[in-house]
Amino acid sequence: MRSKGKMVGWGVALAAVAAVTTTIAVHPGFGSPNANEASNAIGTSLSSAQMHSVLVSLSAQPASESVMTMTLKEAANAFPLPPDSMYEPKACLSYVYDVVGSFAALDGWISFGTRSATGKKFMQFVVNVPKGVDVSAIEASAARCRTGTITLEGKVKGDISLIKNKAPKIDGAGSLSLTTTMQFHEAAGTEGAQILARNLSEVESGADFNAQQNLTNVSDFSATGSTLVAVEESDQFTADQIVTAMARNMNAALGR
Repeated sequence: MRSKGKMVGWGVALAAVAAVTTTIAVHPGFGSPNANEASNAIGTSLSSAQMHSVLVSLSAQPASESVMTMTLKEAANAFPLPPDSMYEPKACLSYVYDVVGSFAALDGWISFGTRSATGKKFMQFVVNVPKGVDVSAIEASAARCRTGTITLEGKVKGDISLIKNKAPKIDGAGSLSLTTTMQFHEAAGTEGAQILARNLSEVESGADFNAQQNLTNVSDFSATGSTLVAVEESDQFTADQIVTAMARNMNAALGR
């Protein structure tokens, strides 16, 4: 499995977001209180097995293929970010990491693959953040990248935007939803188009990408105590469904 395109595309979600996405103008929701926030007093940490149980079973989500599940530490080592991709401001890439820390140092699980019906990539992860985490902190961190740019191989520059969506209401946990858009402007058949294909073909189906050179992903987050879950999908409906299911599993693991 090639990692370069995956990490560029998802990076703005996994905070890297590895991280992928999250992503035109100043959105009035940024920096304002989230109506779905909940108290996040640090509670008992989940074990590795409990965190694994938070992931949604494949039978309970849209048909998928090429699915992989591994610990966050394994993923951080297996899929390093390509050194020749530059983000400005850097928060466009690091807004999640800047809140929770490096995934290489945190316990958790990640699952990712491709939705069979659309060919679009998806990702979901659960992580233990010992100091505790609140989605409002992630929102404030993402607000540093209301608009930005990404440069691939030092030659192709695209625009990035992050916009806050209406997040699903989740009992006992805070929630946040962000849409990340990457827009490129390279003509077909040029060197720039080849660079895009080389870097992004893993995160966008060929037909859609070639037609619009635009990647859009929805990242949903939910947190309670020291546990954070996140989902990245190509559409809001599926993202909301999966993050809600993960939050239910999280509450069950916490004995709530």
